[in-house]
Amino acid sequence: MRILAAALAIAVLGGGNLPGQLPPAPILWEVDNLTRIGGQAVEVIGAPRVVPTAAGPAVEFNGQSDGLLVDGNPLSGLSRFTLEVLFSPDADGIEEQRFLHIQESTTENRAMVELRLASGRWSLDTFLLHGAARLTLLDRTATHTTAEWHVATLTFDGQTMAHYVDGALQGSGAVAFQSLIRGRTSIGVRQDRRSWFKGRIRTVRVTPSVLSPSAFLSVPARVIPLWPEGVPGRKANAGPEQVVDGRVSNVHDPSLTVRLAAPGTSNGTAMILCAGGSYTRLAIANEVDGIAP
Repeated sequence: MRILAAALAIAVLGGGNLPGQLPPAPILWEVDNLTRIGGQAVEVIGAPRVVPTAAGPAVEFNGQSDGLLVDGNPLSGLSRFTLEVLFSPDADGIEEQRFLHIQESTTENRAMVELRLASGRWSLDTFLLHGAARLTLLDRTATHTTAEWHVATLTFDGQTMAHYVDGALQGSGAVAFQSLIRGRTSIGVRQDRRSWFKGRIRTVRVTPSVLSPSAFLSVPARVIPLWPEGVPGRKANAGPEQVVDGRVSNVHDPSLTVRLAAPGTSNGTAMILCAGGSYTRLAIANEVDGIAP
């Protein structure tokens, strides 16, 4: 099936607005290369790569020496916010991995999103610090798969910090965190160049309000090949799949595409939708894509 490509993007939605004014326009930082983000130069640490993935182009970090450093603070001036990261961690990185670190230039005040890896599974670890106020959220019993796409979300409503994985709440607590001023953002590593991340990062989004889980970034559909070891009897001259008017033909590598329910709405039930058309043309648009929602 076709998967639409999208560049690694950092979407930053600006701060508050006066009564009667429209909400601030979004600021979009597209990262489809390693030279500029949102018009600002990027300091490249090591040799991260832009690679194709099932979710579109993403930046891949080696977990030892790769990172990106941007002279900008997307949380500057925000008293409440939702911070989201779409990422795919590998199973063989180090135990503590910082993949997003936002800090003021002249203080230790900061916000950080990281993971703790153990036995090939990871737990979300988030941290807010402002002066003497600090809070870490970490539940090592809540673990998640590696080598797949996930959305890590950190929210702050002016009093309470909470964090989520794929829309599911993983912890919350009160903290007297204040608005940050200008600073820097590192992606894939802590700013002191420790806690390296191994895997891929595609999107970071900051919204100047607390979103509900149903409005969080969605996890890209996961494609599962039915014969990952190779399709038995596959023709050597099979050629590519063809998509015409929402119908797919010339299928030689069958797969299942996983479409998850919106965060907070799943009831534990799964369905398998098989498009009509047998071995000739599969009516994917009408009989799968149109029904799945």
